[in-house]
Amino acid sequence: MTPASAAARCATVFVLTIARAGFTQDPAGAARGYCHTVLEFGMIGERLYLKAGALGLGVCAVGTFYDDEAAALVGIDPTPEWPVHFVTLGWPA
Repeated sequence: MTPASAAARCATVFVLTIARAGFTQDPAGAARGYCHTVLEFGMIGERLYLKAGALGLGVCAVGTFYDDEAAALVGIDPTPEWPVHFVTLGWPA
């Protein structure tokens, strides 16, 4: 396998995050802001699955993870920013 063909088969990882301060800015309060955020990220994940399927690609969402460890893994400061959703995209096996 050449480096170019190997790169063409690599998976892409999407890491969706949110600024924690955004929860408190929801007019209905922080708890409702959290609910709205989870719904939005769910819809983004759904669109990734639908588009990837249409393109013949495989998708796998990560259902659960530890927030601080995930933030350290991708190099974000978990104090102002919170990882919410991880999705891999690539060629199916």
